[in-house]
Amino acid sequence: MHQHRSQRARVRVASPRTCTRCVHVHFSSRRNAAACTCTSAGGATRGAGSVMCLLFAARARADPAVRCGEQGGKMGVELIGNFDLGGPEFFTTKAEAPEGDHELLQALMDAANKEIDPTEEEAKGGSAKVGKMFLSSGDARLALSCWCPKEDKAAGKLSASDWMKGVLDNPAFQGNGKFLEGDAFYAKGEIVANKETGRFPLKDRDEAQSASVGFLKAKGLFPETEEGDDWQPDDDAGIEW
Repeated sequence: MHQHRSQRARVRVASPRTCTRCVHVHFSSRRNAAACTCTSAGGATRGAGSVMCLLFAARARADPAVRCGEQGGKMGVELIGNFDLGGPEFFTTKAEAPEGDHELLQALMDAANKEIDPTEEEAKGGSAKVGKMFLSSGDARLALSCWCPKEDKAAGKLSASDWMKGVLDNPAFQGNGKFLEGDAFYAKGEIVANKETGRFPLKDRDEAQSASVGFLKAKGLFPETEEGDDWQPDDDAGIEW
């Protein structure tokens, strides 16, 4: 733990700025160098222009629900960006933040689908018109969640329940895929880990990725190039297959 000094310490001229003494990062209402007089490792701050220590923001990000909301919002923007540029109507990709927890995966899906708020500084969500399956691996299971659009050009082309069942029934899972619930628009399932029988969530995630793409191809919902190569988003799109 760093020892904090009572004397004033200059901070770098940036926003946010880092105190050269305590190495905590602070937001400041001033553009010029401000003063930081941190008094505890908990991040309490005083001084010219000091508004909030990012330690508190870091604690908020450490909350699993917050992390899932952030990741879902970013994924939603990336997905709708690719969709609007002529990319696939149905995606399959991993979601790491929930770590196999169904409730957190649902929160991530909701964040990806929520309408973009034009008043927010950073766009988040907006992908409700994109079909998607999120795969989240944890110690106990691989959790699967899929969404099929209710409107726009992808609407009505695929049932979420059929998509989920089509993946879970793949021979690679040897009958271990479990359909939990679903309807035309939303479905969830899981494959429980079992070390004794060689069921590992990370491995099953890769198998589910392949199974989902294969299912979509069979339905004519996964684009291929004229050369027969699978369509892939640009390197900077932020989507991992």
